[in-house]
Amino acid sequence: SSLLPILKRLLDNELHLHRNLLKQAEAKNWQSCDVVNEAQSSLTHEYERAFSEIKAPETTDLMQQYLTDEYFGMHAARVLANQWIRASESDKSNYYFGGIDFSGVKEKRSARAADPDGTSVEAEMIFDVIESVMAKGLVEEQKTLVVELGIIASRLPHGQRDSTIQKLINLAPMRVRERLLLNLVLSGESISSKVVFDGIADLFEAAKVEKWILEQSDGYELRMWLHLLPFVDQPEEVLSVIRGMPLEQKNPHFLKGLVEAFSYAPECEAEEFLFKLAEEDPRFYIDYCWRKTVIGLGTLSSARRIIDLTANGEVVEGDWHFIHELGGLINTHPSLREHIYNILRGGSITIGLEVLIKVVTEYPDEEGVLMLVKFEEDLKRPFLGYGIKKVVTEQVDSENWKGAYETVPASSIGLRRKLLARTSDGGPSDIAARLLNEIDEIRDEYGGLNDESRHPDLTSGKSWPIIFPSSVDNDMG
Repeated sequence: SSLLPILKRLLDNELHLHRNLLKQAEAKNWQSCDVVNEAQSSLTHEYERAFSEIKAPETTDLMQQYLTDEYFGMHAARVLANQWIRASESDKSNYYFGGIDFSGVKEKRSARAADPDGTSVEAEMIFDVIESVMAKGLVEEQKTLVVELGIIASRLPHGQRDSTIQKLINLAPMRVRERLLLNLVLSGESISSKVVFDGIADLFEAAKVEKWILEQSDGYELRMWLHLLPFVDQPEEVLSVIRGMPLEQKNPHFLKGLVEAFSYAPECEAEEFLFKLAEEDPRFYIDYCWRKTVIGLGTLSSARRIIDLTANGEVVEGDWHFIHELGGLINTHPSLREHIYNILRGGSITIGLEVLIKVVTEYPDEEGVLMLVKFEEDLKRPFLGYGIKKVVTEQVDSENWKGAYETVPASSIGLRRKLLARTSDGGPSDIAARLLNEIDEIRDEYGGLNDESRHPDLTSGKSWPIIFPSSVDNDMG
């Protein structure tokens, strides 16, 4: 903080020089020359960074004095906002490579719902200046300043400022308005559907003349507006906006950011939109981003819907990653397992059911093993693979190695008894006997349980192991 007086003098000198240069540049009608080049350069960003690094109450007091300065007011507000963010949030930006990080929005919405008047000292300082300047009447330069101040302050907890924020929205040009609305979303507010829909409509209207708006940087400006749609106060109307867009902007690739943003919207609203979107455009069913977002919702209803779509052949993905995702849904919602079993019992093996069979194979239980045995018997095709090991063993944290696990035996008394009942002659086509032999081999490798006898079911009267005739002949030979 001892550096603050020095920085203040240097900043005041910089701002004085900058104002003089601007006057000289205007006198030369901004024709290219050294004065104009200097006027177009400024060190205000460097001063902002310097003040941001001095974490002291004196910095707050000093920045408050500069909020009305047309050339440094925005930078002073950023210093104040950075102070609050560093003190109150994890050290990360809301922007990441390729998009915006909405991961904190649900938490912010909950906090705002619990305390609508919750605010911050920094936001109060900035909004007090905005309202004071507005009350005196705005010249053009001040309009730009108050909007920029509003964008920064709206990112922080700011209580009930609806009237002021609406005035700022009305003042903000289209390309700036989106930033203001985005920061309102990031602070936990629900934003007006009409404002967002009108902004998108205005953008398309402007693109009729300035065609680069939809072409430059893959339609960046439109995609930024679309990021806002999951957080509007009438989410049921969002699909109508998508319907009204040109075909070039309705494809899954272009709408990737919108789909991902719905991960952070309320689950019911997100689920309804995402499935309706795919119903109207089946290309989304095979889109990785759509699939990941839907599965990531984690609700029972969305999980059942994605499983039903898979069974019907709409979402046909046989890769390990998709199988793993569906298996994760089973672990989250155990009732889904019976739902999958009911589907598999009900029909012939289609492409979609093949995917569900792979899920059962990778995440089996006792009933799943017996179902797969029946499939192998009826269709004369291998289904189970190495899945049997996952049923008769389990992984536990290692006592000696942090982050490692050990494979130990799990009870399989009931499964072994039922498999023994299905055995026939122990030959190559006796699938139940093959699995029992595999279980015995697994027990030899990983050990057995004290309450588990070598024979699967002594009361059955069946011999185990079963000696198949060809194996006896080979032994004798």
